[in-house]
Amino acid sequence: MAGLAPLRPLKRGTMTLALDGNHDLHLGSRSSIAIATGADAVAQGILTRLRLFRGESYLNRQEGTPWFEEILSDQPDIRRIEVTLKERILDTPNVESLISFSIDFDSSTRSLTVSFEADTVFGPVSVGTTL
Repeated sequence: MAGLAPLRPLKRGTMTLALDGNHDLHLGSRSSIAIATGADAVAQGILTRLRLFRGESYLNRQEGTPWFEEILSDQPDIRRIEVTLKERILDTPNVESLISFSIDFDSSTRSLTVSFEADTVFGPVSVGTTL
């Protein structure tokens, strides 16, 4: 048929159920389930990947961030943590590169704050979270 554009495959991760700041389902207007699309869906996917413990998914026990194996230890190796988290971010579908990345480990509260900007197929996303 003349004049029709060829079909393009959908980019993975372009639509997902939206989560709120507590990582619970976000309800939109009239208490309907909200949808995250584009860059928002990718940012949410990154956070989900970072928060998933290795072995937590029954679909793939090798998937997940190695929180118990590498990060939550008596003597955390900040360099190794940085490499691990960067790998998790860069392996997220639709992430092309990291523009900036920083981590701050507070040993007194044992909290890890991660801030980064990633370039995605939908444009840049900025994320900051305490894990």
